[in-house]
Amino acid sequence: MYTKLIGAARIVAICVAGVVTACGPSPAPPAPTTSASSSSTATDGPPTLGTITPPSGSGKTQTFTATYSHPDGAKKVVSAFLLVERTVTGTNACFLEYNSSTNKVNLMNDAGKWQTGITAGSPGTLSNTQCTVDAAGVRGTTDGNTLTVTFPLTFAPAYAGMKRVFLNASTAKANTSWVEKGRWEVP
Repeated sequence: MYTKLIGAARIVAICVAGVVTACGPSPAPPAPTTSASSSSTATDGPPTLGTITPPSGSGKTQTFTATYSHPDGAKKVVSAFLLVERTVTGTNACFLEYNSSTNKVNLMNDAGKWQTGITAGSPGTLSNTQCTVDAAGVRGTTDGNTLTVTFPLTFAPAYAGMKRVFLNASTAKANTSWVEKGRWEVP
């Protein structure tokens, strides 16, 4: 995965089998203004991905809880991503972002573009043909270096089958790679 900078917008792109899929502009994290130099400290690096709970199971609805951390404190984690899909792709997927600086949750539409985010904890849902996230149940909480995010999801019947659960996160300067943290069977 790499991040392509276009002005102040950041496009998340994923390389899968030699194909790059543009996933659309990220709704809030500021683009890095400089690249890391040899004088950078280790804490200028990307966040660390924690766990996903539950790590496996099945069901049409599930609240996933994911953890992300940074040595300089949880507030450094600007975007926390959750992807439920067979492979790492942003199109036709259940691909979510929690933005800690705006306290908004976002879901990518079927075409790979971000929808308009909704404030976490407020009434409303975001949907595509794979899943729906209930913004009222989304919570981002910090404790020391750890950001914990809950994502209450309902999967569409047409999205049935075994899915992999991936995490990714970014600061204002760096992002992680996609890492598989679990498996979920959509009945």
